[in-house]
Amino acid sequence: MPYVVRGRFVYSIFRLNSYPVEIRLYNQNMAEHSLIAVSNSAATRLTPGGQHSGMDVTIQNVNASGYIYLGVDETVNASNYGFRIMPNHSISFELAGGDTLYGFASAADMNAAVIKINLESGS
Repeated sequence: MPYVVRGRFVYSIFRLNSYPVEIRLYNQNMAEHSLIAVSNSAATRLTPGGQHSGMDVTIQNVNASGYIYLGVDETVNASNYGFRIMPNHSISFELAGGDTLYGFASAADMNAAVIKINLESGS
């Protein structure tokens, strides 16, 4: 059965009694998770930059010590940030289309766990 991917949609096209049948499976792969190494010398982009129509995102500081600083542009650092995540804590946001979140670590070799859930098509 052939599949065709168009954006976030997956189509399955086949024949039934000589008639073409198309099945649309909407909103496939809406969620993804990743463990991102966050730099302590430059801002690290945590979400897609201007390439989404909106998403829910949760960011967790998975480190036993140190802070993850969050901001909305590349200027985020330890003294210029929007939110500071304590060790083993998390925060969630609903981002408007095209918005981006950046992180900055208080020490070297820090990670952030990130779960991104894209909004449904048409919303």
